[in-house]
Amino acid sequence: MFGITHVGAVICGFNLNATEELCTRWMQLGSFYPFMINHNSIDAKDQDPAVFSWTAQQIMKQALLMRYSLIPFWYTLHHQAAMASKTIVQPLVSE
Repeated sequence: MFGITHVGAVICGFNLNATEELCTRWMQLGSFYPFMINHNSIDAKDQDPAVFSWTAQQIMKQALLMRYSLIPFWYTLHHQAAMASKTIVQPLVSE
């Protein structure tokens, strides 16, 4: 609605400590965001995939591989949005 094309959320949150389950699910969801970032405040515990269990790492790895496979799609949507002065992800109210 405001013409901001590059949107997303901080994976696993920023200020508080997220659980392994929350980070894993958030990483899966975040792989479909146009903008995906995982960072946190200096006082919070680490939340990069390497600090979690092997099972969680494998799930996160699959989510990231899915994201990498979508990069050409996101690139095309960014280009189309720039050329048409639209957003990448349109709110339902715009339909």
